[in-house]
Amino acid sequence: MRPDAGARLVAHAEFPAAALHAVSYAFLAQAFRPPGRALLEVLVSKQNEKAWGQLAELSPSPELGILATLARDQARVGLADPELLGRMAQEHASLFSNPYHVAAPPYESFYASGEGLLMREAAAAVLGAYERAGLVLACHWRDLPDHVVAELEFMACLCLKEAAGAAHGRDKEVRGWALHQHRFVSQHLGRWLPSLRQRIEATHAGSFYHVVARVAEALVLSHGETLSLRVRGPRDA
Repeated sequence: MRPDAGARLVAHAEFPAAALHAVSYAFLAQAFRPPGRALLEVLVSKQNEKAWGQLAELSPSPELGILATLARDQARVGLADPELLGRMAQEHASLFSNPYHVAAPPYESFYASGEGLLMREAAAAVLGAYERAGLVLACHWRDLPDHVVAELEFMACLCLKEAAGAAHGRDKEVRGWALHQHRFVSQHLGRWLPSLRQRIEATHAGSFYHVVARVAEALVLSHGETLSLRVRGPRDA
């Protein structure tokens, strides 16, 4: 699942809501990847400049826009300061991939199992959600299916498919993709992302990844509320 390029194209379509969410989820998935100069250049490129502002449009809370701006500015500083870029790489390893001790495991299973174990029922449930949506992990993906990057990219794909359906006036298809999104946020991302943010906050408060996690949490929770209203419909509200 790599929706990045397609999401940026659809962001200019006639039905912007789902497309904006697609851009934002894909963008945040990129931000959780291991840092490097190439990645930071993508995050602050003119191509992605609008994505930071679009994050603020997806929530009535001003916090989302403030956090997005902070993350963007930190990425820019990292490009100009090789030492900071090195520290970001160390922070990423310490938080997510250190073989001896990981401060904030980026896997849903770790939080859902209650035992801090990986590849448990949650991972199988996530794979099931991918399959029900007709999506599979990219052949080059070498990590677990419930990694935060994979789950954010999955949401980007679902939003992208909704935007495509809306662009062609396929209302039933649009509702179907909205239901997929609602289930995944309510049963998966919305449940464990706050815990991931708390783990990052405990050891790396104020870091780039702390800010990115706060942006992701705010986006997912806000989007979840919107999806709940859409799925219930006016009769059930």
